Amino acid sequence: MHSDLQDKICLITGGGAGIGLATAELMAQRGAVVVLADINEKAGLAAQQQLTTNGHRAYFHAVDVSDLNQIQQLFQEIQGEHGQLDIAVNNAGVGGDWSLTHEYDHASWRSVMAINIDAVFHCMQEELRIMLNQENGGVIVNVASMAGKLPQVKSSAYVASKHAVIGLTKTAAHEYARKNIRINAVCPCYTDTQMVSDLTQGSAGIKEKLERAIPMSRLARPDEIANAIGFLASDQSSFSTGLCLSIDGGLAR
Repeated sequence: MHSDLQDKICLITGGGAGIGLATAELMAQRGAVVVLADINEKAGLAAQQQLTTNGHRAYFHAVDVSDLNQIQQLFQEIQGEHGQLDIAVNNAGVGGDWSLTHEYDHASWRSVMAINIDAVFHCMQEELRIMLNQENGGVIVNVASMAGKLPQVKSSAYVASKHAVIGLTKTAAHEYARKNIRINAVCPCYTDTQMVSDLTQGSAGIKEKLERAIPMSRLARPDEIANAIGFLASDQSSFSTGLCLSIDGGLAR
C-alpha cells in the first residue's frame, strides 16, 4: 500500500459508512490522519474504533451538515486540533423521495438540497479558507453521482442536487487553479450502500433492474469508488482539476 498521503489531514463527511468509510480506510492505509464527520454518532464512533484498532489515526466528530453552525464548529475544531487541512472529501448525501416531480414532497426536496448541495457549498467555503492560507494549498473531492450527468426518473431533487455539485466543482476548480488547490468530483453509479438498499427494499426486482441497466451487470462496491477518490486526492492526479470522474460500469455510454 502506498504511503503517499503520510501525515496529511483528511476530512471525510458522511464517513461513518458506505463510500465514506471505504474512503477513510483507504486514506488511513496510505498514511493520512482521518477526520470523520457524520450525523450518525454510533456509526461514526464505530468507524473511528475500527480504524484505530487497525493502527490508524482517526478522529470522529458528530456533525449534521445541514446545520451551518455545526459545519463552522467542525472546521474550527479541525484547525484547533490539527492546524491544517490537506484533503477534504465532501461525501455526505441522501437520496430523498422516490416520486414523480409533480408529486414530490416539498420538505423532502428541501432536505435533499440542504444536505446534497448546500452542505457541500458551505463545507467548501470553510475548506477553501483554510487551504488558501496554506503554502501547499490542498485538494477537495466532491462525491457527485451519475445522476449529476444523466436523468433518473422519480428522483428530481437528487438529480438536481448532483447536477449542482458538478457545476459547483467545475466553477470552483477554475477559480482556485492558480492557488494550488485542486477540486474534482467522482460520479458513481448505483453502489452497494445503505442508500441503494433503502431504495430497493420493498420493491421486487428493483435491484435486478438496476444491475441490468449497468453494462457490467452489477452494482459498484464502495471500495471501487474510494479508489477513485484516493487517486484524485493524491499527487497521482496532480494535473487534474475540474474533473468529474465517472465510475459507472459503462453506464454513461
